[in-house]
Amino acid sequence: MLLSKLPFAFRTLYRHRLYTLLNLGGLAIGLAVSIIVALYLHGEFTYDEHWENHEDIYRVNSRFDLNGSEELYGGSGYGLAPLLAEHYKQVEASTHLFHLENSIFFRTDSLRQYEDQVAIADSNFFRVFRTPFIAGSPEDALVQPFSIVVSSTFADRYFGSSEVLGKKINTSNYEYTITGVIADLPENLHHSFQVLISEPPAIRDSNDLAVSLWQVSHYTFVKLKPDSDPYVLEAGFDTFFDKYMAGLADIVQGSYQIELQEIASLHFKTNAKYDRPGGRLAYVYGFAGIGLLILILAIINYVNMATARSLKRIREAAMRKVLGASRVDIRWLILSESVLMSFIALLLAFALVEVFTAILPFNNAIGKKLFLNFGSFPELLPLSVILALLVGLISGSYPAISLARVSPLDAFTNKKGIQRRNSLPRKFLVGFQVCVSVAVVITAIFMYRQMEFIKNRNLGFNSDHVLVINVQDSTSIYRIQDLATNFRRSSLVESVTVGASSTGSGTFRSLFELEEEATRNFRRISLDFLGVGPQYLETMEIPLLAGRGFRQEDLGDSLHPKVIVNRALVRDMHWERPLGKKIRSAFDESGDATLEAEVIGVCDDFNAQSLHNRMAPLILTLHQDNFRVLQIKVSPDQMYAALDDLERRWTAMVPDVPFQFSFLNKDLLQMYDEEMRQSRLILYLTIIAILISLLGFVGLASFTTGLRTKEIAIRNVLGAGSWDLVNLIYRELVSVILAGVIIATPLSIFITWQWLQNFAYRTSVEPLIIIFTVLLTLVIGYGIVAIHSLTVSRRNSIQNLV
Repeated sequence: MLLSKLPFAFRTLYRHRLYTLLNLGGLAIGLAVSIIVALYLHGEFTYDEHWENHEDIYRVNSRFDLNGSEELYGGSGYGLAPLLAEHYKQVEASTHLFHLENSIFFRTDSLRQYEDQVAIADSNFFRVFRTPFIAGSPEDALVQPFSIVVSSTFADRYFGSSEVLGKKINTSNYEYTITGVIADLPENLHHSFQVLISEPPAIRDSNDLAVSLWQVSHYTFVKLKPDSDPYVLEAGFDTFFDKYMAGLADIVQGSYQIELQEIASLHFKTNAKYDRPGGRLAYVYGFAGIGLLILILAIINYVNMATARSLKRIREAAMRKVLGASRVDIRWLILSESVLMSFIALLLAFALVEVFTAILPFNNAIGKKLFLNFGSFPELLPLSVILALLVGLISGSYPAISLARVSPLDAFTNKKGIQRRNSLPRKFLVGFQVCVSVAVVITAIFMYRQMEFIKNRNLGFNSDHVLVINVQDSTSIYRIQDLATNFRRSSLVESVTVGASSTGSGTFRSLFELEEEATRNFRRISLDFLGVGPQYLETMEIPLLAGRGFRQEDLGDSLHPKVIVNRALVRDMHWERPLGKKIRSAFDESGDATLEAEVIGVCDDFNAQSLHNRMAPLILTLHQDNFRVLQIKVSPDQMYAALDDLERRWTAMVPDVPFQFSFLNKDLLQMYDEEMRQSRLILYLTIIAILISLLGFVGLASFTTGLRTKEIAIRNVLGAGSWDLVNLIYRELVSVILAGVIIATPLSIFITWQWLQNFAYRTSVEPLIIIFTVLLTLVIGYGIVAIHSLTVSRRNSIQNLV
C-alpha cells in the first residue's frame, strides 16, 4: 500500500519544492545528529571490549586503610601481579603496566621526535591482552631487557615500513631492539599505548615483592580462568594478606584489600585515585539526550510545517474523497510522503556526517575520532534505516490523521473544522520546542561562564609567562641544577625553579608524622606533598605568610632537611607556632621514620591540583634526586627573545636533546579538556536546536496567520494599522512562548547546577542571564510573527477575502 503511493508522493514533493527543502533540511540535520550521537555512544560504551575474552580480564584496585583513613587506588605495587598468579589457582595469567606520563624522545637516522602513549610492561602482558602481531611473537616480545614493541603506525613513521623486527631505536637514555610490531589499537582504550617497553632487569626476592604491596606504582591486571568468580578472590584475600602483608600491617597500622574491576567498566568507573582519565556517564547521557531532543525537534518541525501546508490541501483531500478515496487511502498518501521525505533526509544525513567528520574539524573540536564506518559498526546501517522509517511514520501520522478526517462539505464551504482542531496540538508542539531551545541556550551559557571562570580564577599562584621544561634524559636530569643556574644568568629571565612536577598538575601522597602543638607527640596521617626547589615561591609568586622559602644552600644540607607547609595544614594541625615544628617521613620496614624535617616557612594556600578538588593541606619538600621539571618565569615584554636565548643555552649544554617547552597556563587548561569538549558539543547542539526551533516557530506563525487571513483583511479595510495586526497575532502566540520559558527556566537551572557539582570552585547562577534569554526569545518570536503578519496585511485585501 505504501509503495503504491510513492509516485504521487514524488510529484507532490517536487511541486512544492520550497516546502520540501525546508523539511528535508530539518529532518536531515536531526538524523545526522542522531547518527553522530550513535557513533559517539558506540565508541564510549565499547571501551576495552575489543580485547579477546575481555569479560575475564580485571584490573586489581587497592583499598588502603591507614589510621582510619580509607582510600581507593586504581594502581598497586609491582609485586602484586606475580604474587596473585602464584597464590590463586583461578588466575590464568597476570601482568602489570606502568605508564610514562612525560613524552619520550625517540630517534632514528630518519626521525627524531617526542612521543606520548609509552608504557612499560612485564613479559606476561600479551598473555593477558591478546593483541594481533604483524611481526614478532607475543610469547617472547617483552622477555629480553631493552626490548620494545611498537604499533604499525609508529614503525611506518620512524622506518617507513612495518618490517622493522630486530632494528634499533634510541631514546634519550637507552637503545632498544624492536621485538614486535602490533596492529594499531582502537582509540577507546582506558589504558592506551602505542609503544611498550620491557621492564628493566632487576633481581627481586619474595620479600621485596611483599614490601612493594604497600606502594602504588603500577597497574595490575589478571585474566581469570573461564567461569571463575572474581568475588572468590576478594573474599579469600585474607589468606593472601596473612601470608605476604600481615607483618608490615602492624608496623604501619593499616590494612589492605583488593577490588577486582572488569576492564570494560574502567572508562566510566574511575572514582579511584591514581587512575587514568575516564569518561563521565552524566556527560554521555547528556549528549545523547540533547541529540534525541534535536531529533524530536526535527520531527515536531516537520509536523508543524506539514500541518501548516494542510490548509492548502484540505480541498485536495476532500476531492479525493468525492472521487472514491477512503480515509485509509488519504492516510497512506500522506504517510508515503513523510516516509519518502525521511529516507531522502537519511541520505543527506549520511552526507552531512561525512562532511562533518572527514572534512570539517569537528573531530578536533570534540577530541574524538568519529567516522562513518559500517565495517566497525555494522549495526549502524540497519539502525539508521529503522530510525528513518520510524521518523517518517511518526512525522506523518498527525497530518495524515488530520487530513483524513476532513469532511468534503466542510472543506468546500469553510476550513474552520480542521483549522481549530489543529490549533491546540500545534501550540503544544511549538511550546515544547521553545522549552527545549531556551533550556539548552541557558545551560550552554552557564557552561561557557564556568569555563571562563576556570580560565580566569586566581589559583593562588601566577602561571603567566612561565615556561615548563620536562627533563627526561639522564644527562639533562644529572645537570638540571647547572641548567637552572645557566638560565638564571639570562637577563631575559626573572626567576627559575626546579621541581618534581609542574605547578597545578597534581601532588604526591605519602605517610607523615607531624608534631602536635600541645603534647609534642607525633600524629601519623596521609598528606599531599610536592617536591620543589629553591626560588619556588618567588617564581610562582605564592605569598609567604611566615618564615622563609627554600634557598640554594638548603640543597646541600642533607643532615637538616627542611619543609614548607601551607595555611590549610597549619589550620588542621591547630599550630599556633608552626615554625620549627618537626615532620617525619620515609618509614623503614620496622615502621620507624628515617627522615625528620623542620618547618621553616608557611605559604598561602594555592591550587596544587585541578579545580575539581579543593585546596588541601600540603607539604613542600626539597628532594634534589626527584627534580625533573624546570619552571622559568621570563620577561613578558621580550618573550621571543627569551625563548631564543634559552634554546641557545640549552643546546650548548645538552646538544643531543632537542629544546622542548610548554607554557604553564596552557598546560593547566588541558586539565579541563573533557569539560571544554562537552561545552563545545553543547554549543554546537544548541545552535542546531535553535535553528530547528526557529523553523518550527516559523511554521506556527505561518499557520496562525493563515487561520486569520480573512480577519486581517477585514481589519485592514476597517482601518487597522499593520503593527496593530502584528500585535493581535502575537498576543495569541505569546502564551506559547511564555509557557515554554516557564518550564525551561527551572529545568535549565537544575541541569546547570548538577553539572557544576563536578567543580570544587564554581561560578554563580546569574538571574540576569535567564532574563536576557527570555527577553531575546520573546523578541525573536515577535520578529517572526511580524514578518508573516506584515506580509499578509500588505497584500490586496480583496485577494485575502476570496
